[in-house]
Amino acid sequence: MRVIYLVIFITMSCRPSNQIGELVGVPVLRYLEGTYWVLEELNGKVIRAVEGQKTPFVFYLKGGSVVRGFGGCNSFTGTFTKEGSMVSAKLASSRMFCEGKMDVETEFFNVLGTPYKFQLEENHLLLKDKGKLVAAFHAEVKASN
Repeated sequence: MRVIYLVIFITMSCRPSNQIGELVGVPVLRYLEGTYWVLEELNGKVIRAVEGQKTPFVFYLKGGSVVRGFGGCNSFTGTFTKEGSMVSAKLASSRMFCEGKMDVETEFFNVLGTPYKFQLEENHLLLKDKGKLVAAFHAEVKASN
């Protein structure tokens, strides 16, 4: 019996990571609502995660028009509208100052507040303006979703 488990483990560990995700219940295709979208690029600048710090993210709640997230320094909440393939939000946030993070946060909030075409590609959300990439996000699995 141990041999069977070992063979299954070895076989599954050799599969590409997106297939492993499917096997454990993580869908390859994500939806705008109900997905925890972590910012990875903003107006041509790569956003790097810093160990021990929260990365900017946005979460569009399912079944409504509520959006929430984190900009790098301040949390935000608000409402969003989705019309066809366009999305934008009206945000309210806390007002703390964080040295070295405010430029990215302000730019991020401005992008979320502007109507942009959204495009979903597997585990990525892309916001585009006339075909030009404005912001890119990757889906992250959270237990609270």
